[in-house]
Amino acid sequence: MSYAIEISGLTKRFPGTSGYKDALTFWRRRHITALHGVDLAVPKGEVFGLVGPNGSGKSTILKILSGLVLPDQGSVTVNAAGGRVTYISGEERSLYWRLTGRQNLKFFAVLSEVPAGQVEQSVSRVLSTVSLDDAADERVSNYSSGMRQRLCLARGLLADSDVILLDEPTRSLDPVSSRNLWDLIRDELVGALGKTVVLATHDMEEATYLCSRVAILCNGRIQACDTVAGLVGRMGGMDRYVITLTDMTESSRRGVEELRDLPWVDRVIMDHPNGHRHFTLEIAVSEPDVQIPLVVDHLSKARARVVEVSRVRKSLGDMVATLASSVGP
Repeated sequence: MSYAIEISGLTKRFPGTSGYKDALTFWRRRHITALHGVDLAVPKGEVFGLVGPNGSGKSTILKILSGLVLPDQGSVTVNAAGGRVTYISGEERSLYWRLTGRQNLKFFAVLSEVPAGQVEQSVSRVLSTVSLDDAADERVSNYSSGMRQRLCLARGLLADSDVILLDEPTRSLDPVSSRNLWDLIRDELVGALGKTVVLATHDMEEATYLCSRVAILCNGRIQACDTVAGLVGRMGGMDRYVITLTDMTESSRRGVEELRDLPWVDRVIMDHPNGHRHFTLEIAVSEPDVQIPLVVDHLSKARARVVEVSRVRKSLGDMVATLASSVGP
């Protein structure tokens, strides 16, 4: 397999400060380790995800790859033309809102050292890639959040880097704008242009939709790395089911409580989100094909009216939460 990025033993520490006293006594300052000897290989031509809780080290990895932050130990190899990468943050604020989209891109093309004779062609190319041709001559102040984020992607494409680093690119976007940006990343950047994208995100739906492979980070260490299906498949254990009930009586409530005493039931959670008529029962069992019919039969005997039984499929978010809780703070 050909790799776009290879990381070995990556370690990074930052000075920790809690107030002005720490700043004055900097020689005694404690340090926070953001990355602990991280090893990672990112294949060429795919979207690779970095997911995990806040402070797990996702953004630090991207900033080291982009050259914005230097590591304390370890090595980073970028196997791309000229070793060039493009870093784009979801908090992007470097666009000039009084200028048009085209004027912004011309300005950044010069900063990206695009040859003078190729600026117009390069700007037109990236505007077409992110589908902003029709709005190219409007002021950025009139752009929606989704359009501004696409313009940021266009700016990153000016340098024609083989590797693009995206740090929570849909953080401030609505669901429709997010999905449009996902399609742009998947179909255009990776599918049509063959770029390698490294994506840091908190959005598990985003990671599931976009990423070929995902690395889960907790406390600066990679706890697991695989395809989304592979990670979810590792979870095993209990299957969760949601049972919707109606017209609960004292007898049926006692029936629900009795479920907690069954040895093959892992947990029982009762809630009534739809008022006092409909209730939901979340239950986890080890052998659903055998045990869910027994649960329904038990509830029926307790005079609980079962409206619906649905399975809650395991997700990437479940895997991240499980690993984060097992590692601890």
